[in-house]
Amino acid sequence: MERTLFVGSYTEPGNVAEGGIAAGDAAAGAVGITAVRIGDNGLLTSVRARSKAVQSVGQAGESGGNVVHPGAGAQTAVRNGSVAPVRNASFLAVDGPFVYAVEELADGAVVALHRNNLTVISRVSSGGSDPCHLVSSDGNLTVANYGSGTVAVVPVRGGELAAAIELTGEPGCGPVQDRQASPHAHQVTVTGWGTVLVCDLGADRVDEYGGGTDGRLVLLTSVRLPPGTGPRHLVLIPDGLLVVGELDARLHHIGRFGHGWQWLAATSIVDPSHPALSSADGVYPSHLALSADGSLLYVAIRGRDSISVLDVSGMRVPRGTGRLTAANAGDSGAGGSTERKTGFPPRLLAEVPCGGHWPRHFTLSGQSTPADTGKDVDERTDDRTTKPTSTKPATTPAGNSGHTDNDGKNAADGWLYVANERSHQISAFALGVDGVPEPVPRQQFAINAPACLVVG
Repeated sequence: MERTLFVGSYTEPGNVAEGGIAAGDAAAGAVGITAVRIGDNGLLTSVRARSKAVQSVGQAGESGGNVVHPGAGAQTAVRNGSVAPVRNASFLAVDGPFVYAVEELADGAVVALHRNNLTVISRVSSGGSDPCHLVSSDGNLTVANYGSGTVAVVPVRGGELAAAIELTGEPGCGPVQDRQASPHAHQVTVTGWGTVLVCDLGADRVDEYGGGTDGRLVLLTSVRLPPGTGPRHLVLIPDGLLVVGELDARLHHIGRFGHGWQWLAATSIVDPSHPALSSADGVYPSHLALSADGSLLYVAIRGRDSISVLDVSGMRVPRGTGRLTAANAGDSGAGGSTERKTGFPPRLLAEVPCGGHWPRHFTLSGQSTPADTGKDVDERTDDRTTKPTSTKPATTPAGNSGHTDNDGKNAADGWLYVANERSHQISAFALGVDGVPEPVPRQQFAINAPACLVVG
């Protein structure tokens, strides 16, 4: 079966959620979504489909009419799905024969498209401004509206989107005045137990919502992170969460105890001694993802224009009492000590240049899966050492797979595709058997302002 890399791109400048393209780069003909073929060797071969190109920049009338946000008793107006191009598709979700995208605009919208040819099926309001993330689950799209700090639930049936049945958000703010004056929902994640986690960058908080069969959201619990964290994205690990802070450039470990959460610790994600990266102007993490076996964590870092790889195989929440104490977790309050008293913290294995400028997102493909080891995530560590368990040769240099393909290059043990937004390219990195990307990308694929990558 042919594999495809779906690419969501910014098409115009001025979006709020710290993305978009420079004013001088905005031009007619920009494409919001592109489908790119992936060859058997892992390299990107050709464009298979594109959504309709934007014919002019910054003209609201072109979108087929304004999108009206649903208010109390209000009806939702939608743009003409058969006419309007897709704008500022900063995040995508691929589910079966459909592709779903946010339109990160002041009048935010959600769009459904046919997977095969990227023609628009339907479009509705996101219920807020500057939507920047969405997830498809159980017949609904859950959407994070960054600008308005709200979360919407949009029903979908056969690619047909309905008006949002839920719009919720919690008040809050943080100490970083230009970024945290109000709530800013930045990511939504559906858990294995059926709840929704929301990273609120503006309020230094992760909220957990439950929902009934009608799709309505009810706040169950929240966990606060240290002031000024700016939680952007998270991943689930056994017994907890790993959350990357956009504003403090640290990785935060949150433990789950019963039905609640507790901040545990934070650690750096950069190599301060790296000769090519240490002089970078700013450190702004964007996306993070786990390796297929859960032992490695990858983090994209804007400013430094790098990808960090961390060993997270030794992380565990303290067990026994089912709750935190000063003895087993150090200072358990957010803003307290970042020293962990149990287990092993994340360990930085490598930080490599991302191959371009401003890595907003990335995706992994072709790595060995948990099924290959016969163990689930809880079992894939040794007896609490800081090194991930592996049967692969320990003598293989970082980023080197140890064997070659027909072209004489090291054969990849998986691929890392990086969306370098401001250099308008996707960088394709081969991964070594240790999971570390090679120091130089195998390929640079030109595409306008890529913001999100999904392999499907």
